[in-house]
Amino acid sequence: MSGRMDSSRGFPSGISRIRVLLALLLFASGAVFFVFWCGHAPVLDRFGFLSSRTANQNSAGFIGSQACGECHSQISESYSRHSMANSLTPANELKPPNSLPVRFVVDGAALCAVFQEGDRVVHSVAEPDSDGNEISELRFTAQVDFVIGSGTRGKSFLIETDQHLFQSPISWYHEKNGWDLSPGYSAWPRAGLFDRPITHECLFCHAGRINPREDTTNGYQKPIFVEASIGCERCHGPGELHRERHRKGTVDDYPDSTIVNPARLDPVLRDNVCEQCHLRGEIRVVRRGRNPTDYRPGMPLDDFLRTFVAQEDSIGSQQSTSVGHVEQMRQSRCFAASGGKMACISCHDPHYLPAVAERANYFRQRCLNCHRDLHVADCKNLGGTLSASDSTNDCVSCHMPKHKLRNIPHVAETDHRIAGGTGGSVPGDPESSIPRPRKLLVYPDRGTISDAEEFRDLGVAISKLWQLHKVQEYQQPALEISTAVVEKWPDDLESRLNLATLLKAGGKFQAAADQYQRVLESRPGHAFALAEQASLFLEMGQLDRAISAARRVAQMAPNASSKWAVLADIYARQERWPESMDASSRAVKLDPLNWPARRLLVQALVARRMTNQAHEQLKLFERANNSDAELVRKWVQSIAP
Repeated sequence: MSGRMDSSRGFPSGISRIRVLLALLLFASGAVFFVFWCGHAPVLDRFGFLSSRTANQNSAGFIGSQACGECHSQISESYSRHSMANSLTPANELKPPNSLPVRFVVDGAALCAVFQEGDRVVHSVAEPDSDGNEISELRFTAQVDFVIGSGTRGKSFLIETDQHLFQSPISWYHEKNGWDLSPGYSAWPRAGLFDRPITHECLFCHAGRINPREDTTNGYQKPIFVEASIGCERCHGPGELHRERHRKGTVDDYPDSTIVNPARLDPVLRDNVCEQCHLRGEIRVVRRGRNPTDYRPGMPLDDFLRTFVAQEDSIGSQQSTSVGHVEQMRQSRCFAASGGKMACISCHDPHYLPAVAERANYFRQRCLNCHRDLHVADCKNLGGTLSASDSTNDCVSCHMPKHKLRNIPHVAETDHRIAGGTGGSVPGDPESSIPRPRKLLVYPDRGTISDAEEFRDLGVAISKLWQLHKVQEYQQPALEISTAVVEKWPDDLESRLNLATLLKAGGKFQAAADQYQRVLESRPGHAFALAEQASLFLEMGQLDRAISAARRVAQMAPNASSKWAVLADIYARQERWPESMDASSRAVKLDPLNWPARRLLVQALVARRMTNQAHEQLKLFERANNSDAELVRKWVQSIAP
């Protein structure tokens, strides 16, 4: 790509090549829009139209939901039973299920268990022998520290290690009323079952307020959770000024300018409060120089998070493959007929969750708030047999049926398209159809990518989609946009990391390593950049540099088995067997199910002619019927006396 710059706009003139690609790949059908590169306008300039309540509230501090409950006791009591108020709970605050201990087998192989140890709940996964009995030396156990989910659909469990959070591979499902592997897990391979990181992005919606550690994916400062579950201030904004106003008795002006009432915001800003978490889209991108936690209710959400939807998921389409509730609702006839007045809170009271027995009548009343003139004959699919005044009628069961999700077992979601008749069908979770090129639109739909910032965000979006789903058609446009963006904004960390990843995938190892080095020059403790740099040095045969980087990564995450296994592998390639043995021993101790690390350990033991220890490891491979048992047997036999 040419490095020649267009001085009026600050991007390489060669960028015009990708306009053609993106016109074909990414923009709305029927018209091709030209992208006019603009200078960067400060994001906060757009806040000038906001009301005084937002400006005042934005400068306030958080006080926590408990403080809100001191005055709003009735609302607080009601909200405490809502699923949002129970989105995340420290494990020691929950009573362990009476059903413990529980043991179950997955895929006829992995032995899973949930049991109580003192006042703590413990999860374990073990290898069975040929008789199906647990091999004690091949069992990974971990104490549960936090529970995600209210139990409405299920509960997943978090494990804290060195102020890093990981997900347990074991979850509880409400529909099944039992235990199974967590979504996205399988029994094979065993290694890394307890290594799935709980990222800052995950907890943005599953927790109240978190304390993330910079330059880490899943590292946190103490306390990890400033407020565990979703609290009052997530929707109403920080309450410090509001509390002080009432303590001083200055309550004459109305509406209150020190707190946000989402119902009083204009429709876009009102909906943004819910869309923080309930707008799924095809992909979400954090705006340059921002953090999702910078958002405050009453501000435009897309100044912090840019959401891209697939063209066929845009407003007005009736062939959506998305099960995102916001997108579905906006495709409904109800929303179209409301002229934009319909919102999440038209049907859902965020402070109150009706009991199961009450839900049919509760939501039926919400329907009748608009459909006051409903006649018996309107229920066409039931032959007019229902009375509009019958409190047992369940509008939702027909017009908003639940559908199974393809990528989350034992879970169903409600169809928010509010379809006529029996609701039609929802094709399933969008992940089932993502691995293909999809035309992307900014949400809300502005019709085109209008400025350099939006184009930057598009580059991040298609880079993410390429990394997640390996849609090859995204790779070259993502590479060229990322290249242009880092030339314009050298401090754009996410775009530079994407560029490095794309260069590595294209076999340009030195160029990729240079990009990671640029990141490390400004952020020397960036864990991902260090790990990727170690991988690149290994690919290029620069083993000393690979060891240096990999050792730093392992030291930064001393209880991560996979990091020590990487270091052991690099040592083995240099035939530095004592160091390889030490690193692989540590990896196996941390995760007894890490078979690749155990294989490296056997290699080191054989190389050092440590026959007895090598035989002990061979026995474990044989007892577990591991696929590498025959290979390991040959290694050990080579040093037999």
